[in-house]
Formats: sequence, C-alpha cells, structure tokens
Amino acid sequence: MTITQDSSAPLVVVVGATGRQGGSVVNALSESDKAYRIRALTRDASKPAATALAERGIAIFAVTIVVENKEKVFEAFEGGDYAFLVTDFFAHMDVNRETAEGKLLVDAAKAGGAKGIVWSGLPNATKLSGGKYTHVYQFDGKARVTEYGLTCGVPFVDVQGGSYADNFLRPPAAPTKQADGSFAIMWPVKPETLVPIVDIVADYGMFVQQVLEMPVFPDGQEFLAYGENIPIADVATQLGQGACRALRGNLSLTEGIL
Repeated sequence: MTITQDSSAPLVVVVGATGRQGGSVVNALSESDKAYRIRALTRDASKPAATALAERGIAIFAVTIVVENKEKVFEAFEGGDYAFLVTDFFAHMDVNRETAEGKLLVDAAKAGGAKGIVWSGLPNATKLSGGKYTHVYQFDGKARVTEYGLTCGVPFVDVQGGSYADNFLRPPAAPTKQADGSFAIMWPVKPETLVPIVDIVADYGMFVQQVLEMPVFPDGQEFLAYGENIPIADVATQLGQGACRALRGNLSLTEGIL
C-alpha cells in the first residue's frame, strides 16, 4: 500500500470515492508501486465506506456536488495535482443537471491547480446515430462534459467504462422470464453485437491508474475500459450456464435479442 501524506507525492482528488468507479480508482492507486496522496470526496464522511477509507490513511472531504454549492466544490479541489471526475445521472435523471455538475467539476479541478484531469465519460449517442437516437441522456450529458473538458485548458483524458458486468444481474439489463419459462436478455441489438464488459469495481480503477502513470499525460485521448469484448449472445450463454448450475437446471436462457 502506497498511500502517503508526504507532500512530494502527487495529490489525486477522487470524486465519488465511496462509490463504484471512484472507489475502484482509490483502490488501484492504493495498490500502485507509486506513492500517492488521495483526497476522497463523498457526501457523507460519517458513513462506513468513508471511515474505512480514512482508516487507510486517505483524506476525506465531505461535499455535495451541486451548482449551488460551488464554493465548497472549488475548495475540495484546492492543491490537487490530478483529479478523477465522475457524475451520477441516475441519482436525478436530469441531463441538464448532469452537464452542469460535470462542468462545475472541471472548473473546480482547473481552479485548484490540477495538471491533469481524468473524466469518466460516455460517447454522444445523438451524434453517433446521426440524430436517430436523441434521448440517450446518460450518454449525451456526459459527452457534453467531455467536449467542455477538452477545451478547458488543462490536460484532459476521457476513460469510458464498458458495460458493467453486474448490470446483467439487475433490471433493466437482467434476463427477464418469458412465457415458456425461459429467460431472455431483451436488448435491441443483434446476437453477434459485441459488448465491452468490465468489472467496474475490480478493474476500472486500473485504467485510470495507467493513465496517471504514463510518462506523458495523454491529453485529449479517449480510452475504453473493458476486460472482454464479446457478443451479447455469449453473455447470455454464460449467464445461463452459471444460473443453471446454481438452480440445478431450472433456468435456461434463450437468445431473446430484439
């Protein structure tokens, strides 16, 4: 473990440090051979996940990241050498709010003196579809923040997470039961469509770590964090095999792709 309080070590400010992505970043940096100081941002410093980080020597900074709290958000990034930024669209389902809060984070990291920003973005679905799909708000809101970050004047990198492996265990991505008793993954894609799968908690942070430890910070670059790029039909097969073992053959998984 290489968490330190030595001022010669770079200070990395991590948004959402008690969450899945931010927590993964904290863990990866903690396990690096390189020494880091980490400032973990969280809404509630008293919750168990935050106190557990503090026990590991990680500085905890309690802050609610909303535009109305700009002064406190800026304070959270003061003196940070690098920043990891992430927003949670599903906390409010408001694309304009997500965009505004993402831009606030970029501004705060810049004002705090960051020499490199790593952002957890997503591609612009509206642009990629040629205007066909205009309501994929989680993607488009983050893409707007990416566009803003690339012009902020601080070296900026977008590390996009692939499809979360554990999303297949819960709605809406989880298999749904069909009339014949089988289960299907109901995605509007062809069975051969490749899906980049990532264990977001175990692996995502390692991609961010690699970016921070490159000899030259890769300004303007985009990276996709995933462990395996496999057809959705293979995902269905693997889930079915695992579930059948667990349930003694009571569960089967059909192709079921829309």
